Amino acid sequence: MALTNKSTTKKRQSRNKNYVTDEMVKSPWFWVGLVILGLIYFFFLRDSGKEKKKATIDETPTCITSIKEIAEWEFLTLQLEEFVDTTINKKLSSAQSVKIYTGTARLGIDTKKANKNWIVCEGTKVTITLPAIELLDKSIIDDTQTRTFYESGTISATVKEKMLQSAKRKMKATALKKENIDIAEENAKTEFKNIFTALGYKTVQISFKK
Repeated sequence: MALTNKSTTKKRQSRNKNYVTDEMVKSPWFWVGLVILGLIYFFFLRDSGKEKKKATIDETPTCITSIKEIAEWEFLTLQLEEFVDTTINKKLSSAQSVKIYTGTARLGIDTKKANKNWIVCEGTKVTITLPAIELLDKSIIDDTQTRTFYESGTISATVKEKMLQSAKRKMKATALKKENIDIAEENAKTEFKNIFTALGYKTVQISFKK
């Protein structure tokens, strides 16, 4: 029974054996080796980090080309209605028409109107000059949604066209109000900043061509 205990004790001692002995710690070559390993580890990590970062930035020209190929970017959509009342008085008769026009105004940018170098990348910084916010769809009005509120007498095609154009001008003026332009610009800045930040750029400067 005693022999068995002695054998078990020896096995446990061998398992707990130290791999770094006191003699190794006292040796100057031990510390020199540690310093060399530390330097190799530091420089290897630093260089591999740069290579990984560089590879990420090198992939961006293809992405930027894809971004430039998108002609129209929409940043704000407005649903609009205009009330137009027209009265025509003649010697023997009169006519009146009241219509409600419905339309959709899409505010955004057309990159075909941007400067040649509207995206400039320098290291981890990108400078973007966007074209001015504008109406992307000039027609705006949806004829199928036009409602006649009231009509009497004979309304000619010429008069109806004038009413349509009047409603369109009013909708454009409403859509292009400063507050709507400001909202569209902020939405554009947010979207482009998110895109280029995701590509690895640290500084994203965005302005608009005036």
